Amino acid sequence: MAVTTFDGQFSFKQDSLARLGDRGAPKMNSQQYEAFQNSPFMQGVRKTEDLCWTFTTARDDKRKASDPSFEPTDEDFSAPKAHEFDRAINYYKVLGIDEYAPLDEVKKSYKKLSLVYHPDKTSGLSEDQKEEYAAIFIELKNAYLTLGDNPTRRQYDRERDRDKASFEVNGFKPKVRPHFDASEVLKKLQEMQRPPGKQVDIPVATKLEKFCYGGHKGIKRQKKVKDFGGFKHEMRIYRCDIPKGAKEPHEVTFRQGGDHHEDTRADTLTFKITSKPHPIVERKGPVDLALRSRVGLGLSTHLEPILWVESPVLNGKHLLLWGLNPFFGQRAAKGELQLRLKGQGLTSAGCLHLTLRAGLATRAGGATKAPTTSKTSFSSSVQRTAGDQIVVIAKHMQTEGQLWLRLPKDATIGDVREKIIKVTGLPRNATVRILQQITGGGGGFTPFPDKQPVGSIRSLNCAGNTWSGVTLTPATSKEFLQEVVAYSDTPLFQEKLALTPATRWQTEIFTSLASVLPEFGLEPTLSVMQERLAEALRQLQRLPTQDLAAGDWLAQKIKALQEPPKATESAGVSNAKDAETQERNSLKAFLKMHKLGPPGGFGYEAPTHGEGGICEAPALLRRLARQQQTEPRGEVVMTQMGEPMTLFTRPTCSVTFFSNLHQPPAMRSGQTIEHKLTFAVTICSPSCAKGKAAFEFEKLKANLVPLLRLTAFHMFKACREILPRSLANKPHQAAKDAETAELGPTPWKQLGDEAFKRSDFFTAQACYCRCLDETTAQERETDPRAVAAVYSNRAACFAKVGHYDASMADAKIALELAPEWGRAWSRLGLASSKLGQDREAVDAYKKAVTFDPSAANMEALLSCVKLLQPPNVDQAHVEKEAGNVALRGNEFGLAIACYTCGLALVPPEPQASVPGGVAPEDEHALLRSVLLSNRAGVRCRLKHWALAREDAQLAVDKKGDFTKARTRLGSALLGCGEIEKAYIQFAHALRHENNNAAALKGRQACIGIMPLWNSVPARRRSRNRFGEDLWRPRATTKVFCISDIHFDHKHNEDWAHRIDDFEFQEDVLIVAGNACDTRNALIRCLTTLKAKFRRVFYVPGNHELWLNPSEIDKCPDSLGKLLVLMETCDELGVDCFPSAISEDVFIVPMLSWYTAEFDDKDPFPDPNAQFDQQCKWPIDPETQVWKYMLKLNEAHLRKPYHGTVITFSHFLPSRNLPFAAHGRAVKAMGCEDLNEQVKGLKLRNRVHVYGHSHRHHCAYDEGILYVNHHHGLEGGREERAPIFMIHDGKAIVKKEHDIYSGPIRL
Repeated sequence: MAVTTFDGQFSFKQDSLARLGDRGAPKMNSQQYEAFQNSPFMQGVRKTEDLCWTFTTARDDKRKASDPSFEPTDEDFSAPKAHEFDRAINYYKVLGIDEYAPLDEVKKSYKKLSLVYHPDKTSGLSEDQKEEYAAIFIELKNAYLTLGDNPTRRQYDRERDRDKASFEVNGFKPKVRPHFDASEVLKKLQEMQRPPGKQVDIPVATKLEKFCYGGHKGIKRQKKVKDFGGFKHEMRIYRCDIPKGAKEPHEVTFRQGGDHHEDTRADTLTFKITSKPHPIVERKGPVDLALRSRVGLGLSTHLEPILWVESPVLNGKHLLLWGLNPFFGQRAAKGELQLRLKGQGLTSAGCLHLTLRAGLATRAGGATKAPTTSKTSFSSSVQRTAGDQIVVIAKHMQTEGQLWLRLPKDATIGDVREKIIKVTGLPRNATVRILQQITGGGGGFTPFPDKQPVGSIRSLNCAGNTWSGVTLTPATSKEFLQEVVAYSDTPLFQEKLALTPATRWQTEIFTSLASVLPEFGLEPTLSVMQERLAEALRQLQRLPTQDLAAGDWLAQKIKALQEPPKATESAGVSNAKDAETQERNSLKAFLKMHKLGPPGGFGYEAPTHGEGGICEAPALLRRLARQQQTEPRGEVVMTQMGEPMTLFTRPTCSVTFFSNLHQPPAMRSGQTIEHKLTFAVTICSPSCAKGKAAFEFEKLKANLVPLLRLTAFHMFKACREILPRSLANKPHQAAKDAETAELGPTPWKQLGDEAFKRSDFFTAQACYCRCLDETTAQERETDPRAVAAVYSNRAACFAKVGHYDASMADAKIALELAPEWGRAWSRLGLASSKLGQDREAVDAYKKAVTFDPSAANMEALLSCVKLLQPPNVDQAHVEKEAGNVALRGNEFGLAIACYTCGLALVPPEPQASVPGGVAPEDEHALLRSVLLSNRAGVRCRLKHWALAREDAQLAVDKKGDFTKARTRLGSALLGCGEIEKAYIQFAHALRHENNNAAALKGRQACIGIMPLWNSVPARRRSRNRFGEDLWRPRATTKVFCISDIHFDHKHNEDWAHRIDDFEFQEDVLIVAGNACDTRNALIRCLTTLKAKFRRVFYVPGNHELWLNPSEIDKCPDSLGKLLVLMETCDELGVDCFPSAISEDVFIVPMLSWYTAEFDDKDPFPDPNAQFDQQCKWPIDPETQVWKYMLKLNEAHLRKPYHGTVITFSHFLPSRNLPFAAHGRAVKAMGCEDLNEQVKGLKLRNRVHVYGHSHRHHCAYDEGILYVNHHHGLEGGREERAPIFMIHDGKAIVKKEHDIYSGPIRL
């Protein structure tokens, strides 16, 4: 795109005058004059003046009644004005006073508000807040100047009365300009004078997942508020944000957010949020998590070389573990392995702790060999010892039904309620009250608090939803039988099994298995066990088809338990010792068959070591017994491998890999398990943390876990080395015999460099010495730079250990070999500085900067010059001129050295006399800025863009109105790829010097490059946001739209805060321009909306591009403000570039501006029309701005879209859309060429959202749905002013949607 397309010197008004000439007003004769006076226009003017006089007289009478000192005179209307007021601003509201208030009240209100908004009172606020307060104070001052002078006030009231009369006579609505409203501020100031209310602490419990993933908790609470002299109660929702890893209790305070009172301020509410007990994990320390139960590895884990563990962690998080089995090769499966996964706690600094137990039955989801599809883990009856549990009997007071519940010792009443709901199958929202009897008085029952521990209570009374017992469904039957089978695999049960005679088999076995029954709410007796076991076996036949295999396997296991073992011919099979002997005999037979036994056969048995000696001493035998009883333990510490990998599944999840490759080896001992190479994978999907998303996560695991099990642990080389290697098809022969291979020379320099990096300076020095000793004379002649590098490095080693003389000697030798090497000069400068030779140090560092102008060398030169010479302004000027001479001679390094010396000689900046005060003006700021700017210019010549940007930014900070500094900063930013920021600096430079050639050239270059959107921020914006939700399911996201919010009007701001906090958290909102007038108001607006919606898309309208006086320092023109607003959107997480919001749904923001060609009756600009005078453009606003806006859209239209595309702009894309067609306003309404870009996306489903016209519209035109849902200046006065839904997640829709449901919020 050619830069000359945008010529800012063109003026349509000058062209019109050249073509048409200056035509003066024609004169009228007497008849024409009389007809004109009797015309309806003049009659309306006279009516307006009469009505205006009536309004003025009534106003004066009311002011006399309220202010006896008020004396109106006719001379007031001709008196000079104390201030050039703007009648479109209501100065009475600015000061928060009544229109008939006396002058004393005007002065009192101004003084009270000045104590808040005066610039001297804003210390400690942010820069944005200071700018906002400064703008408000200007409005307050203007209001006081207007209303504090009686003649000026009467003239102001007269003009407003005339506008009011004109509205009643002609229907012309007077202009209203947004302004500050002090009424609410004064109410708050008055409220602050009252004594504070009570401090109310409210305990709240929430899911542990909110502390892990972060989130918010909505709390409904009744609030007492004032209502027309009385009080009423309304329901209020308090949103409490919980950051990731927050401490417990996490406190969220709402100051004066509680009940209102007559004599005090409102109460302050503090919500103390804690986590509910989690069934799988518990919080351990500030940021750690730990699995509540041990993970069983099974009874045969010592026979498997590879370890495989699978375990749920939190809702939305799953763990897979794989690696070498540390229990492999043991005589029996026993021992515990403690695992720590770093970074998997509540925060990245926390750990996830879990215990792997050998000899404990495997839980579902672990390394079980049985076919199972159960999604529920086995209960704590298999994982906890009997001492950790209690059994509580719960009795329903109405049905007399009873439940036997197994609970942990530390269980609470809330745990009892959850257990009852689980075993009875009641819905989650069922009412279950646990009652305690009131002692004394009239008796009766009262509910237990949820957090009260059960303690020694073993019998509880219940009420609420009725239940009479436990009914086994197919699913619970399957879980019950899994629990029975798991318990039958425990060592305790197996020992009892071996000792039980066949005659008492049924009684003993079922009595032991009855201990499982309380886990399911059943009485632990023999008869109940036999009855429920038979019922569960019958229910297995009703399982779904995909679970029948697991049901058959369970039925076979239960059948095997019911039958006593048969006697065999092998002697001694009834006990474990004889079974081991039988296995040994079978092994001997195998070895004899294949002739692998000893030469003498197996008849000879060697005597036991120490037989009959000290090894059989009682003390040693007791020690051996104690060692055998003590179980071995080990620890594995796993760290993260790389960054988490995002998978675009449904729902989206991330996969993180861990390993213990960096864990140091443990000290070996008899009771310590040596850790082996272990790897882990965590699947995390925070969107599945909600209970209603549990099914989606289970479905995700069912599809993803088998795939990860087969592939994830084979992607790394360290994992593949664990597996057995394949045999080669042919033998491998080395290319060269290892004994005859010649060894190359020892890389002494490389060894020295490595030692230097690890701060082993003596070793590095020795290596460099060996390298120099082995260097030949020929090498010194052929490659002197390499030899100089060794001397320079050794000089650095000497300097590190304090041998500065030796360092200087080596540096001088290096300079003899390479006299133009900057690093050697810097070594010499350091040694000279440490030896007190300041002049030599300065000269050496100056040479170093000349040959190598790095940041370190410049900083060292700056320090040395400051030590050598005191500040001297004249000498600084001399250095500056020397730098200019060097620059003209293209000696860039020398120029940088001279400018650096000049900076060192400039006197330091003056400091404030008190901390936080204002520093005196720096009289040398210009010189400091010139030196920094010149050095930045040299950096630009060398293409050291980052260093040039730092120097130029410092120059601008020292002297903001220095044009050359702004230009240099713009050039550096342009070189860094930050085109938007570069444009702003060039525009600032032109604001100070409008004919600066370099600034003009730089600004035109930015204007030409910008439509490519190839800058660093633009590329980051597209890369991070475009495909973020590309694979998000469509049904999860709705799209709403609105335009012309005008957030800077208080009732519209209140409307935005009334939007429901939770209903739209997964949805998207499109804001089609005119959100507000200033950047600070836009930040408040978008922050509010972003808290309500998952994503917010926004394009600016004409109001946002107005230049407010308080924004000139940041936004030099309207194009610069557009770029600043885009940067603000990036900071707030608001989208202003195209992006996918879900699968096959895209939203494309389109920039736009109006053109006079939109008026098909008169398609030429009107020289007398003054639209958007507050805008200032670098190009012609009439003929070029709209073309440039369309040019900015072209790069976005080339992206790969499919499915449904929703485009939106602020201005109208077509004349066929409804708008106010009267007067010249049509010339500032839209752009027909914008519609060509909208139609250019030739897709099936298209929607275009627009604003500006203030006309509601929703209709199809040529296959495109055009929607305008404007909010307007007065939209917020409607309590539930709706937003408009255009996509319900499945298809395009057309319907309004309330911003909240439930009772009206006042």
